[in-house]
Amino acid sequence: DTPENALVKSEAAEVFRQLLLDKKIGPLSTWQAALPKIVFDERFRVLPTHSERRKVYDAFVKTRMAEERKERKLRKQQQIEAFKELLQELVDESLSFIEFCAKYDDDERFLAVADPAERETLYSARMKEVQELLQSQKQQAKAQFLELLRDLKVSKEHTWATVRRLLSSRRIGEEEDEET
Repeated sequence: DTPENALVKSEAAEVFRQLLLDKKIGPLSTWQAALPKIVFDERFRVLPTHSERRKVYDAFVKTRMAEERKERKLRKQQQIEAFKELLQELVDESLSFIEFCAKYDDDERFLAVADPAERETLYSARMKEVQELLQSQKQQAKAQFLELLRDLKVSKEHTWATVRRLLSSRRIGEEEDEET
């Protein structure tokens, strides 16, 4: 086998692989099932021996199986990402899963995840995130309000009317500062 022969063999093998692709030979096809589909194509004889054809076929089937597995995995990840994108639009925890399904059942991002159990799992995870976010915002608002009350030196002896007057006068003061 000279380098030129090796190059010619690899080119021939590539032509044979292309034949298999063109005839849509799947990774689960057996050699016996694929043979009638490819035997009458002129590219079938590009490899001189039956054993060489079979060797290239077996390698093709293995490779196609791995490629299809990767393609399915990638497609599934893209579908889940599309569904998660839809879930990112949810910022209200009051929507139940059933209401969510009814509202978005015609959205292609919703339909991208076919398994209802998987949809519900992803929905539940997002709702947990939303609840944590809302809880964090509530705690932050409460802390800011308590800080404001400390700044105003509000104590337990103050009535709500007094506190409201203090808050109102502070807001008016801030508005005057913004105008100047």
